[in-house]
Amino acid sequence: MTVKPATKKPTATERIGSTLADEIARGDIDPGVMPDEASLAERFSVSRTPVREAIR
Repeated sequence: MTVKPATKKPTATERIGSTLADEIARGDIDPGVMPDEASLAERFSVSRTPVREAIR
């Protein structure tokens, strides 16, 4: 019997970081622009901590 490995759900930090990186790559966010933590936290429905970690 073969056991499938569990699919890892991305953390909020990983999801936010990936989304922001994609938006920078597409030109939706200019490189070097520091996004506002509070508005990103509201946008992603998370506290500011995972936003800070994603930006770091």
